[in-house]
Amino acid sequence: MNANHNPAEAADATLPLDPPILIITTHMGGLLATPMQPDAERQRRRIETICDQCGDSDTVAATVRTWGDLDRELMALAGDGWADDALIDIAKQAALRYCPQVDEEIVGELAARLCAQAAQWWDDNDTWEDEA
Repeated sequence: MNANHNPAEAADATLPLDPPILIITTHMGGLLATPMQPDAERQRRRIETICDQCGDSDTVAATVRTWGDLDRELMALAGDGWADDALIDIAKQAALRYCPQVDEEIVGELAARLCAQAAQWWDDNDTWEDEA
């Protein structure tokens, strides 16, 4: 990977996701992506409906329209401590289903940066209190 690679300026950053996707944080601690429906506001309200059992709700964390948007949103989530494997799964799914112009090398570069960002979060937030 090129150390000077800036994904926001890369030619692939403007490739559209068709359809755009919503990245959702689930109230049970998961992360998923789903295609955006024509009535996105109705879809968002349905996703963010309060759970009858626990009183919490899923949240639309991001609306992603291009590969560059996806890159930025996933990197931000990695910086917030989300597991790199969940983020990489979303990147692979997006490339296969919604942005087939993105090749394996681009997905691999993003995966490597996600792993590094997630590892950095753990390094920055690791406390030894749990082991005491």
